[in-house]
Amino acid sequence: MEKYILILRRITLGFNWVALIIMLPLMSITVSVAVFMRYVVQRPIIGADEITGLLMLILYFFSLAHCWNEDGHIRSEIIISHLDKRWKLFSDIFASTAVLIFSIPFIYALTKYMLFYYKIHRVTLDTDIQLWPFWAIAVFGTLLLILSILLTLINLIMKLKKNGS
Repeated sequence: MEKYILILRRITLGFNWVALIIMLPLMSITVSVAVFMRYVVQRPIIGADEITGLLMLILYFFSLAHCWNEDGHIRSEIIISHLDKRWKLFSDIFASTAVLIFSIPFIYALTKYMLFYYKIHRVTLDTDIQLWPFWAIAVFGTLLLILSILLTLINLIMKLKKNGS
């Protein structure tokens, strides 16, 4: 089990680094150049907002599973810190299950939109960029999140059984 968790952590870390090293600087440069062109040169860049939004989408979904794996998600530490070890495990299992329950219909909807956008060749308004590849990235990022949650749940249940016996 630890082997699979390590492999998934390395994969999610790799995608997180792509997001941080490539997408975040590209997004910053795009916004900076767009602001400069609009307010200094008086020549706005058409589609800069669309490009920034698409880069943000990539950044978000490439980092989502890594955030889960590193416990970077928000939780109620004020309440959790007062629980004993066993109740903390139950709390983590409950939270993981809740996110999993939300993620399954979410990935279904993302996949449905991706296939629909592919079928109708939906593009952005200003730059005519195909939208389905970005939805595919969202599906992939959510799939990595679901795999991370499943491995977390399995690991938590194994800890619960180990502590229970």
